Amino acid sequence: MSELRVVVECSSMFISTQFFRFGKAVEQFYYALLFTTEEHAGAGANAWESWADQGFHIAIKSAPPAARKNDHLKVDTCPGRTFELTAESNNRSGLMRLSELLQEIERARTGLPSGNEDSRTQALLDNPAIESRLVNPIREALKRNAISSEATDAIWSMIKRGLSALTNWQIRSIKVAVS
Repeated sequence: MSELRVVVECSSMFISTQFFRFGKAVEQFYYALLFTTEEHAGAGANAWESWADQGFHIAIKSAPPAARKNDHLKVDTCPGRTFELTAESNNRSGLMRLSELLQEIERARTGLPSGNEDSRTQALLDNPAIESRLVNPIREALKRNAISSEATDAIWSMIKRGLSALTNWQIRSIKVAVS
């Protein structure tokens, strides 16, 4: 089993909701990236639609219905001002893609404009590296599979919440490694 380790240093300890949102963002981005791969193309619209039907709430502990058992992600966290998140999966390539995305988000985070959460999130969505690793693959998968507008809206809301959580103003640094 492969492991992704994320160490986050913050200016102060996150409140519990923010802490859980960060962990959920890592988990949801893993599955979003997974569903954009060729090996999951055969699941078609079902992968995305069933996941949207399940919902994206932070309290949901189940993997998306279309995720194969071998691709499931186990996330464990240890809170604190400097906190650690570990994510384990048998899908090493999926963890590597997630690691690369998280590193790009961290690079972009340090240059984000000050301002409200929406403008910071939009700056991330417009970042070329994040567009190529996250936004475009999801956009193409949703279009290719003719995902309903309701499910598409829910998926993009989840992506925006995740980007916001991963770039919270309290974060000083994020270090990512896969072993």
